[in-house]
Amino acid sequence: MKVFLVGGTGLLGSEAAFEFIRRGHQVTSIALPPIPQGTIIPIEMKLHMANYLDLSDEDIKKFMTG
Repeated sequence: MKVFLVGGTGLLGSEAAFEFIRRGHQVTSIALPPIPQGTIIPIEMKLHMANYLDLSDEDIKKFMTG
């Protein structure tokens, strides 16, 4: 399954990403820059740095296509 996370660099988001990846899923995330210090991000996660509130519906759909 493909998973899209909003906030994949936060405490809960990064842990959720690790768990999804551990279970064999593909993870794409969007998060606010910068990545918080000390946060461990799974290298398998496709990470896009942006504020989802500034994006159009079409922009967000592009992250979720495929």
